[in-house]
Amino acid sequence: MRNRKFKTYHGPLVIYEKSIRFLRNIHSIQFCHINSLNLLKLAPGGHVGRFVIWTQSSFLKLDSLFPYLEPQNEKNKSNHLNVLNLDSIINSSDFQKNIRPASKSLKKF
Repeated sequence: MRNRKFKTYHGPLVIYEKSIRFLRNIHSIQFCHINSLNLLKLAPGGHVGRFVIWTQSSFLKLDSLFPYLEPQNEKNKSNHLNVLNLDSIINSSDFQKNIRPASKSLKKF
């Protein structure tokens, strides 16, 4: 990398809900409270794959912070356009009436 003589390596990240004072003195371990999760701490430099240690209470609290979203029902699935449906829409006469015709002259600079 430019202008960086040395790389800085990040150690494991411990995510907790309750105090974990017994791990504070271990070198190169970072801590993050479950309520203040930070993407830059989870994936420093945009590189996914950091070793993350979750405490049991913080892992159970994830469900309350990020609730499970149920999949859409059958009515809403029909609203998605598939390729065949999109082709028929584009080639329909109503759609073609409102489209600007292609320009025939090419400008050369």
